[in-house]
This record gives sequence, C-alpha cells and structure tokens, in this order.
Amino acid sequence: MKKILLFSLVFLFICITGTYSSDIPFWKMNSNQIDQKLKPIFKQNISFEDRVCKIAELRIGTPYKLGPLGEDDERGPVFTTESTDCTVFVLTTLALANRCTYYNARYMMKYLNYYDPPLSPGNLVRYENRIHFTYDRLHSCKYFSDITSSLISSECLENVNMILNRQSDGKELLPIKWSKSVSAYYIPMKYIDDKFMQKLNSDALGVGFVRKKNFKIGVVISHEGFILNKKNLVHADSILGKVVKTDFVKYCKDNSDYFDGVIISSFNF
Repeated sequence: MKKILLFSLVFLFICITGTYSSDIPFWKMNSNQIDQKLKPIFKQNISFEDRVCKIAELRIGTPYKLGPLGEDDERGPVFTTESTDCTVFVLTTLALANRCTYYNARYMMKYLNYYDPPLSPGNLVRYENRIHFTYDRLHSCKYFSDITSSLISSECLENVNMILNRQSDGKELLPIKWSKSVSAYYIPMKYIDDKFMQKLNSDALGVGFVRKKNFKIGVVISHEGFILNKKNLVHADSILGKVVKTDFVKYCKDNSDYFDGVIISSFNF
C-alpha cells in the first residue's frame, strides 16, 4: 500500500512539474529545457523555414535588451535566449532552427555573427571580427542572400552609395578599424502592400528596415526581423520592450514616417 501511495505521489509530482515546465516562457528556460522544447520540432522533419516560424513564435515576449551579446566577456555571452535586440533575435533564432540543441546553436553563432575566415589574424570569435552591420552580413555571410532586387521592378527600387561605419564627419561609428563601400538597393515603403506580399516565395524571410537619416552615420539597415508566413512581422521591438508579432503591411504603413524602405533576405541553410 505504501509503495502504491509513493508511486502515486511521484507520478503526480511528475505531472505537475511537467505541466509547470511547459508553461515556462522560452526566455526563462535553461539549456536542458530548451533542448526538450526543440526536440519535437526537429522530429517533425519539417523544413528549415517552418522551424524558423515555430521557434520565432515560441520566443514572442522575450525581453528587449540592446547589445546583449559579447564574446563570453564583460560585454556578455556569445549566445543567449534570455534577452535580445533585433539583430540578436534574428541570429539566435536562425541558430536554434539550424541546430537541434542549445549547445549546437551556440556553436553556430560563430558562423552567423563573425567573419569566416577572420578579417585579420586571430581568433574567429572576437569583437573586432564581428559582422557589425546587417547589410554587410547579407553580402558577406554564406547563410544569407539579399533578394530585394528580385521582388520588384528595377525602376521602383531606390539606391544609396555609401561607406558602412563612416560618418559624415569622416569618423568611425564603431571603433573597429573597418569600413566598406556599398551600393545598396531597397524597396520604398509605398510599395509594401498585399500585392507585394504575394511575391514572397518563402514562409520565413529576413527583413531589414532602411532609414535615410542613418546614412550619415554609415548605416543602411537600422532595424530587422522576420517576415513569417507571408504575413506577419516578428521582431524585437525596442519601444514595446519585447519580441512581438504584428501584421507586416500594417507595420510598414504605420512606420512609413520613420523608415524609408525595406531590404528582404532569404536564408541558405
């Protein structure tokens, strides 16, 4: 009788803790809990884009924190799911969707957040070797492709020739002894409508938001996130202070006085 009672209590405890664990927000989970959460997603044998959609949805509500990453130094960890900014949300979600465990996703960040091979002799993972500018990532990292010009006629595109990380006074924006001349094409906000959304050929794409005012500080893309299921924008919103989901077309209309256009990218995983 005692054994039966003990077994019942243990079973009840497992059920209660299991239910409780499933209710823990993704950003509060430890690495083992995240692994358990990812396991059924990978077992479904779905496409990479579908995994991005599922994992991005799980991360809605993650607290916003500007610059949460470092090189496992005073700046922060190489990889985290506890907090995020817009770029970190994109990179860490892609890493999780590509690798089935927290540890492997952390390892993947070496190739998403840093130049490979390194820009100069030394370790791959170091601040000076980070891909600090999203636009350059789309054109330097093999896991990304800029597909902007394929989505709209050339006469509708706008172009800017500029030097990344070079401010109008000639000084560096970031003290990394790096700059790069680019010719960037982007889609003006006025063309983002339901008709445009029908041209998208994937359920998971990257989107970078262009702000002309930031050209003078050497920045092309000022914000980024995901376009999911050809409808929703999922991104880390600094104003709302967390990762949120909203209608992409509506977001573009509501923010057309702040952002001037978008750059769309696909993923090569």
